[in-house]
Amino acid sequence: MKHLIILIISLMMTGEAFAQKNQRIELEVDPIAYALKGYSLHLIYVKQKWRTDLGVFAIEQPKGYGPNDGYSIYSSGLGLKFNRLVNAKETVFAGIGMGYVENKICHVQSGETAVSKVGSIGIHAGYRWFPFKKSDSLFPKGLYLTPWASLDYNNKLNSVQFENTGYKQAKWSIFPTVHIGFKF
Repeated sequence: MKHLIILIISLMMTGEAFAQKNQRIELEVDPIAYALKGYSLHLIYVKQKWRTDLGVFAIEQPKGYGPNDGYSIYSSGLGLKFNRLVNAKETVFAGIGMGYVENKICHVQSGETAVSKVGSIGIHAGYRWFPFKKSDSLFPKGLYLTPWASLDYNNKLNSVQFENTGYKQAKWSIFPTVHIGFKF
């Protein structure tokens, strides 16, 4: 926690210098990941209307998500996204992304475990909503909410076999979520 506070203070101090050159830093987290016993942190560099997002994340996949009943899956990884803010208010964005995920898989009935490694590439789109536009608001005006979704092609990097069971890695996945962000 101490390191996160130091990171945020450092970003705030450099934010003014970036703003003068039509560039800035943004920081986002996914509260859904924390609710699913994981984490999420995305550092975003913005230059003009182009955004580069480097993120780390983890979740315990909810039961029924994906094609594998009878398994518990904990996914962790990192992602890199490039997107463009497509309107004048810089609220709508779309782009491409790629990621690397390790799925720690447990067949619930037998207790058998394995690790699946997956590379993905896909497209995404979303909307940034800035609810606190006035400087006299209780919350800072750089705070925003971002509902977004991606459609990803998943490429297995290793084979996972469970005795007498049928674990399958989905070739395609849809990932909807909401991030909380701050524009420095």
